[in-house]
Amino acid sequence: MATWQSRSWHWFRGHAKVAEIFGADLRSLAALRIVLALIALADLAYRSQQLFVFYSDGGAVPRSVQVDQVYAADFSLNFINGTVAFQAVIFLAAAIAAVAMLVGYRTRLAVIALWVLVVSIQWRNFYIGSSGDNLFRLLLFWCMFLPLGDYWSIDRRRGVTPPRATTQYLSMATVALFLQIAFVYWFTAILKSGPEWRVDGTAIYYALSARDLAKPLGTYLLQVPDFLRVMTFGTLALEVIAPLMLFSPVKTSLMRTVAVFAIMSLHLGIWLTMSIGFFPWVSAGCLVCFLPVAFWDAALPRVRRAFDAVAGRLQAPRLPAFGPARAHFAGPTVGFAGASGAPFASLAGAAPGSVPLHTGEVRTVTAGERLPVAEALRETPRRFAGMARPLIINVLATLFLVYVFFSNLSSVTAFTMPAAVTPIGNFFGLDQVWPMFAPYPVKATNWWMIPGTLADGRQIDLLLPTIRSDPYLYPEINWGVPNDVRATFNNDDHWKLYLVWLTHNSNDDLLLNFGRYVCRTWNAAHQNTESQLLTFDIVNVWQPTLENNQRGDLNQNVLWSHVC
Repeated sequence: MATWQSRSWHWFRGHAKVAEIFGADLRSLAALRIVLALIALADLAYRSQQLFVFYSDGGAVPRSVQVDQVYAADFSLNFINGTVAFQAVIFLAAAIAAVAMLVGYRTRLAVIALWVLVVSIQWRNFYIGSSGDNLFRLLLFWCMFLPLGDYWSIDRRRGVTPPRATTQYLSMATVALFLQIAFVYWFTAILKSGPEWRVDGTAIYYALSARDLAKPLGTYLLQVPDFLRVMTFGTLALEVIAPLMLFSPVKTSLMRTVAVFAIMSLHLGIWLTMSIGFFPWVSAGCLVCFLPVAFWDAALPRVRRAFDAVAGRLQAPRLPAFGPARAHFAGPTVGFAGASGAPFASLAGAAPGSVPLHTGEVRTVTAGERLPVAEALRETPRRFAGMARPLIINVLATLFLVYVFFSNLSSVTAFTMPAAVTPIGNFFGLDQVWPMFAPYPVKATNWWMIPGTLADGRQIDLLLPTIRSDPYLYPEINWGVPNDVRATFNNDDHWKLYLVWLTHNSNDDLLLNFGRYVCRTWNAAHQNTESQLLTFDIVNVWQPTLENNQRGDLNQNVLWSHVC
């Protein structure tokens, strides 16, 4: 019996490292829940400002233009009705789900509802979609399989979540979540095959030279090309090495914490120098799921002391104690994330305190005491009875992870996904490719104009009045280089994505409906006046970026000519 017990202990201890590498601290998952919910609310607030133009049938993208553009498996509730009121209901429902997720009320149901609604909203108008949208959608998908409400939630206060033996949680869903985030960096690094990334080191120079992307700090850095060259090679190296550090088997907690803040710093730098939507926020925010147990055990007591110091001065209520989490054990764990969700819990050296057993008995454990294996194994049959749901979750997470891996593989090799399984990826929004500035960054600055002619003969640029929904704005046409390129499209990344789509994807139906929208909104405000709009063109202007901060000649491309 002693020999059998020794083998059992060796099995559990051997898998402790697996749990440390691929397991997530429940507090990290709670932090991920809060981060994603806040991003969802910010994104919904941003999109709601464009509810009419981008989501209703009266706007620039009526549902009819997407009939031939979406796959049959692309599910969207927003296609049911094209009125502004109905779209507003969808947005409101998504906001309610995001708030429920934020506070951890019926957390799993809230995450599922938010994922369904986010996918629905994204599919309704994919012309303004970005890599940030794709990553956000995928993170919500994996979160549906995870216990995000076990900490810092109303569910925990209500006693809905079951007691865990440890804050360390391991399942195939944590493996999938971690690998999904790592895939973003590894596969974009593979795609960055141009000499600008791997030979010349000029990729960041070209990216910051695109004035439709660069912020003032990015433009300033063009004066230090040697620094940009170092940053180019450093970025490519970081995208490969830092994700590997997240799975380091040596000094796992330290290496993981360093990698998390290194990647966060990368995204902070991107946000400070370029405007690429909310991709930096999603990419940096999701990394909190990697923060190890040691991080929270060290950080939370400090947060409590700092809060109490302020609360003491203000005579405000104090935070509850946050001490290091106790590694309670409630029977052995079989496979990944058993019924109690206590994967690979430490069976030795449990912290002093009361250890709940499945029989309802509470046993007091003193410091350093080991729970007898025989006593723990008596609980095994009871645990098997409740393993059906975790087993299903792990099987589904494994299958979806395999799909995601091969979807990424198809983006960098000649491999193609079988036609029989692609509808699955389309339906769940799992198809992905990460061509961020790959294989090389854009080497030109782009902007757009809508030069139009009014009934009284005046010529104006209708782009800004259209974006701002201000038909009483009469900007002059500037055929030269604008002083502020981003101001020409109102610094609005959704509008820029839409205009880029119009430029690079031949779709006469989409251009026609945009033209009709411009005419309709302008002339509705100028009925029976000399300011009626007669004709206009939609024009893309670009200026190539040359070496040594030089610019090429201006080029124009008339995308569409319209008669009102």
